Formats: sequence, C-alpha cells, structure tokens
Amino acid sequence: MKAWRTAFALFASVTMGACQSTAAPRPAVLASGDSEALQQLKEGLARAMGRGRVELGPSDPTKTPGFTVLPPPPVPQEDRSLASPTAFRLETAGDRCFAVREDTGERYVLDGVACRPL
Repeated sequence: MKAWRTAFALFASVTMGACQSTAAPRPAVLASGDSEALQQLKEGLARAMGRGRVELGPSDPTKTPGFTVLPPPPVPQEDRSLASPTAFRLETAGDRCFAVREDTGERYVLDGVACRPL
C-alpha cells in the first residue's frame, strides 16, 4: 500500500509540473494595434487600477511588452503634480493575456485582450 502511495505521489508531482511548464508566463505584445484592441487594453488597465479611464504613454504595446500608464492630469487647484507613470509589461500564459505591474508584481487578467508571445 505504501509503494502505491509513493508511486501516485510521484506521478501527481510529475503531471502537475508538466501542466505548469506549458502555462509558464512569457513576454507578450498585443496581437493587434487597432483602436478596438487598444481600447480593450485601456479598459482592462483602468479596472485594475481602480480608475475610470487611463491613457497610455508613448510606447507601442504591439512591438514591446513594456509600456506605461500616465498619471491622471492635475486638477485645476494644482499647478503641478508629483505623480509619475505606472510601468506595466504584457505577459501571456496559455491563451490568457496579463498586465504585470512592474513596481508591485501584481498580475491582472486582461479579458478580451489578445496577446501573442514575443
């Protein structure tokens, strides 16, 4: 009976390791640069950041995995803002696309966003 348990544990660990290796996160870029794809990316990032909307920095997420989200513009009572852009990178694991926040490492699923491995 003990040999059976050992064999089962070994089989389970090998099988689970194989499943994990096929879904390892990989650097990714947006599959399309059309306005709809960019809008879906912005909406996913806005949800992740708890904001109504976001604006992307000057990088191109169809060519490089790294990009920034610009801080909100200053309100009229502010003459300057100390806020800085938030850096993200795109990753894909399996058929899902994720945005990874560089400063915290938090991963956000981007539903409806199509990425392709870099």
